[in-house]
Amino acid sequence: MIWLLACTVAPTELVIPERPLEPLEAGLLLRRMHLDLAGTLPSLAELEAVRSDPASLDAQVDTLLDSERFSPRFQELLAEQWLTQTDRTNITVRELELDLELQPTLARSVGTEPLALMAEVAAQDLAWTETVTADWTMANSLLIEIWPLEAIDRESTGTTDWVPARYTDGRPPAGVAATNGMWWRYSSTPNNYNRSRAAALSRLLLCEDYLLREVSFDAAELADLDPVVQATQEVESCRSCHVTLDPIASAFFGYWTFDLYDPIEASSYHPEREHLGRHFLETEPAWFGIPADDPGALLAELSADPRFARCAVERTARAYWRREPALHDFETLSVLEQGFLDDGQSMKALIRNVLSTPEYRAGALMDSATETEDSTRTLRILSPDQLASVIEQRTGLRWTRSHADVMWNDSYGLRTLVGGVDGIQVTEAQQDPSLTGVLVTKRLAQAAANHVVQHDLDNPQAPTLLQGEWLASGPGESTFDQALQELALLLWSQEMGQESAAQYAAFFEQVEQASDRQQAWTSLTAAMIRDPKFWSY
Repeated sequence: MIWLLACTVAPTELVIPERPLEPLEAGLLLRRMHLDLAGTLPSLAELEAVRSDPASLDAQVDTLLDSERFSPRFQELLAEQWLTQTDRTNITVRELELDLELQPTLARSVGTEPLALMAEVAAQDLAWTETVTADWTMANSLLIEIWPLEAIDRESTGTTDWVPARYTDGRPPAGVAATNGMWWRYSSTPNNYNRSRAAALSRLLLCEDYLLREVSFDAAELADLDPVVQATQEVESCRSCHVTLDPIASAFFGYWTFDLYDPIEASSYHPEREHLGRHFLETEPAWFGIPADDPGALLAELSADPRFARCAVERTARAYWRREPALHDFETLSVLEQGFLDDGQSMKALIRNVLSTPEYRAGALMDSATETEDSTRTLRILSPDQLASVIEQRTGLRWTRSHADVMWNDSYGLRTLVGGVDGIQVTEAQQDPSLTGVLVTKRLAQAAANHVVQHDLDNPQAPTLLQGEWLASGPGESTFDQALQELALLLWSQEMGQESAAQYAAFFEQVEQASDRQQAWTSLTAAMIRDPKFWSY
């Protein structure tokens, strides 16, 4: 974690430090912003507007932040760090007596709940502290069916099937720390006594990982001690962590379960167990020395902890910079933190500021760049979610198998092969091209091209990507040349150079001679999707 100090920059004057980084061309920067904020590609009209007036980028950012696509895309970014979207849960459709084919939907829904809550806070432009103090959550129809939830009358951002809801089992208001989606992922065995949950809260909300602390002790001094309580209280190296960890864990015994695989036990809050932390851990519930009788009181203290805002800034920068913040980012992060506090912890305002940093807008390193700039992501690769989204946007294809989205899942899909995280074994998103990623993209490009060419041939009055006159043309015709350029703008957000155009035309002719014009257009479209200018940004 990077420790940030208070910055003296005036609230009305957010001055981002300059760096030796060349900014992206306006059209490609718009593409990056579209992909990061909405998971979509810009239209031809949007590209033209920014190219003619680069200053209009800020207005387009505002439009994207207010769009219906912002919330689901923000959830995808959160998922990479919160790791709640796993393929499996301790409780499956069998225990819940649901159709077996709903298992992928169940796992996805459970893991999305805390992410959807945070995304709704961001979309509604509420203070970020609401993510840990809210007395509501977000739920879809499946979660409302299986958990003690009821929908509440409040307008959402339009996320499909997800609406604000409230638990009806008496659990204290604690935002994400009151969601079943959080605790089904970060479960605790009966004799772990919620310590793993306390550690997860610290890592996710404070950016302090107890498991990274150095611990040194003599095994002999533990031989005659009960490891659950005595060792953690009496051995100095153990106390260094447990003196703050155990009081947090003690506040969460309302979520403590005897059977991790019992759907009733694990779905409901148990207020009658709240006092058990004092008994089993022999410590009073507290937040770093401040008494807190239940999760609601504890999360209220957490929200006032300076580390909470610092961590939110660091995690947001990490999400949009596509890398871990480093020591040389200290000054920039300090300015971002002060702006975040001055803006009332508005996540939208923070995202605007992160997107204005040279680190985000970088397209290349200047000659004066030093080794510290080597980590800057001047080029990124599409995540599985982004890849699925833009393929659907441009071709209409959503790749599914056995009722599961191939890019959302590993049991039935290819998520980690194309660079995603599974939340358990793979916990860092792939940031560089890989052999498996190229192979998956190849198959996806072929399927998408087949789908869109056939669709557009059958529906010339309402094409998804390829206009009728394009499909009838070939190399040497002005219509074909125009089609190549418009396709390049639609798929790459940049024009195709003369050399590339000649190569693609020659490729088209070779395929047409070996097969027919329909296959030539299919192969051409697949090749343009496989081009790095499509799957990088």
